[in-house]
Amino acid sequence: MTCFRFFKATTFIFAITVTSQVFGQYVVDNAGDAIDDNIGDGSCKTAGGVCTLRAAVQEANADGVATSISFSLPAGTIIQIDSELLLDFENTTSINGDFGNDGKPDIRIQAGAAGIAGFHILSGDNTIQGLNFIQFSGSGTNAPILIDGAGAIGNTIITNYFGTSLAGDNTTGTGNFRSISVINGATGNMIGNGTVTGRNIISGNSFGISIIGSNNNQVIGNIIGLDITGAVDLGNSDAGITVSGATGTIIGGAGDRRNFISGNGSEGILLNNASSTTILNNYIGTNFNGDVAIRNDNEGIRLEAGSTLNQIGDGTAGGRNSISGNNQEGVEINNANDNTLIGNDIGLTANGIFALGNTNDGIFISGTSANNTIGSSGQGNVISGNNGRGITIAGDANFVYGNFIGIQSGGNGFVGNSLAGIVVTGSNNEIGGALAGRGNVISANEYGIGVSSGADNIIEGNYIGLNSAGNFALFNTFEGIRITGTAIGTLIGDGTAAGANYISGNGTDGISISGVSVTNITIDYNIIGTEIDGVSPMGNGGNGIFFDNDTRNNLVQNSVIANNADNGIEVNGRAALTIISQNSIYNNTNDGIRIGTGPPNPPSVDNISLTGDIDGTSDASATVEIFFDAADEGQSYLATVVADVVGDWSYTASLSDFPPGLLNVTATQFSSGFTSEFSAQLAVPFTPFVVINTNDKGAGSLRWVMENANVTAGIQTITFNIP
Repeated sequence: MTCFRFFKATTFIFAITVTSQVFGQYVVDNAGDAIDDNIGDGSCKTAGGVCTLRAAVQEANADGVATSISFSLPAGTIIQIDSELLLDFENTTSINGDFGNDGKPDIRIQAGAAGIAGFHILSGDNTIQGLNFIQFSGSGTNAPILIDGAGAIGNTIITNYFGTSLAGDNTTGTGNFRSISVINGATGNMIGNGTVTGRNIISGNSFGISIIGSNNNQVIGNIIGLDITGAVDLGNSDAGITVSGATGTIIGGAGDRRNFISGNGSEGILLNNASSTTILNNYIGTNFNGDVAIRNDNEGIRLEAGSTLNQIGDGTAGGRNSISGNNQEGVEINNANDNTLIGNDIGLTANGIFALGNTNDGIFISGTSANNTIGSSGQGNVISGNNGRGITIAGDANFVYGNFIGIQSGGNGFVGNSLAGIVVTGSNNEIGGALAGRGNVISANEYGIGVSSGADNIIEGNYIGLNSAGNFALFNTFEGIRITGTAIGTLIGDGTAAGANYISGNGTDGISISGVSVTNITIDYNIIGTEIDGVSPMGNGGNGIFFDNDTRNNLVQNSVIANNADNGIEVNGRAALTIISQNSIYNNTNDGIRIGTGPPNPPSVDNISLTGDIDGTSDASATVEIFFDAADEGQSYLATVVADVVGDWSYTASLSDFPPGLLNVTATQFSSGFTSEFSAQLAVPFTPFVVINTNDKGAGSLRWVMENANVTAGIQTITFNIP
């Protein structure tokens, strides 16, 4: 017989937490840095039976499928790595440390050794999200995120903080040497995704973002140099963004694609031998609201070393960069050609109303820079409120079209640059143009435009001293245009109505030309001293035009020069060989033309007959111009004649040539390279309100008399002296 004895057993149950690891979906549950114990088995597990970030990355590289890596760790956990985490060969790994997908990282990655990279990405379509990278030191291009090589295509870096606290509010002891490096032909990568929750904060590091030798990458919607609130300076020590030897980079864009790039220790954005970069809708040098300066210590944007075909702004509201408050220039273009700046605010608050000046110039074009275009028809920049000049052009063959320089974005308010609106020292540059919309409004600055060296610069189609409507003075403190130094061949106006400059309302002279080496200046068809209608008075506070200090071989023709507080044109006696021809000069406070010293004396107008014969005397063989005027200047040009060898001259005018309201005749002469002052006036022999002939028009006719009455204040009585 078999007997069985039963014993009462005591059972012990142990609670063991095991993180389930699904093939291609790895959950990091340990903050260590141990390696996977069997790479490629599809299970993230170290020899200790846990899943570290390193082990998960190793499995992701080996599993051959799209992989996700998440975390089952307390928020704020620091994972210290002692060597780089390599994402190679296998594409499409997503690493997400943003637990609540609230746009804030919850896991911190700390360098455990000097000079290492964090994630070294050699493959494509990976996403790094929700991590806070701190204390990655070293040199070279190593960075917490290093995107490297031709296989690194289409990676996305979002919701990460580089160099700050986990809260994004300070950088004490957390900065990195670099933050993100994109190098060696990596293409199509995206830093930020244009949403608020996808925004990276890159602050408190030595360098911000570096894109080197890699094309068609995007930097959109990030904070670079500020804290999470956008109000506190946590600047990177060097540039916020550096693009070098790369083409097709996009920085910013409409809406939340805007980057905030402020507080950095060098440039906000540096383009070095970069091409076809597009920079849109960024705030560079300000807080989030664009109304307080948080300065980048150098330029807001600097283009150098052959950078070409780059575009800053696109002329739309959604592409408008605010480049203000920086510690040097807003934008500097140095040895860089064929770049375009359109539709930006440079030196103003983001609303375009108040000054938030860059410390130096708004834009500085230097070195060999050529064929750069600042503004365009209907898509100009507002370059105002800067503590230096609005624009300095030291290069050749650059173009300034359609900008507001010294005024508010609405075209009416004073917000001048502290120095000149524009200064040119190069050659063959164009400021404004005859085509519709190319003219600039250059007002409310220390002076409007200065040309101090270079040859053959062109100034045409601009409003200088007026608002954008041309009907209100926003005066430059001193001259509208100042030509000095060694400037040669400057053209002011192009002889057409479309190319005319309106130079009015300025504090001193409309145009001042001075210097023994200043020669061959042409002033052709400009309106100096009126509103846009060419009639309503808007005089300059000094002369309309002033020639001084031995300048020579200059020409003033076909221009209106009126209503100025001193003379229409003053020529200092040392300024020789100036031709003043066929202008409309009138209603200036002192003389129409004043010659300081020297020849020639004015001609004389001796007789005017009832049939229109006019004669007088001048220097022998002088060229004499005849004018009508209400007083003693020359408002309406009549004709040019040449005196005979004894100085007699004459001209027979049609009675229809005599304009109503201009009842005096004057003349000037050009002799031996000099233009004279106006002659003494001689009244026409027609009583303005007496009809003396039966002609339909012309002097003495009923029509002419009625026109005189119309232009004369008060009640007039018209009488007839005909059979």
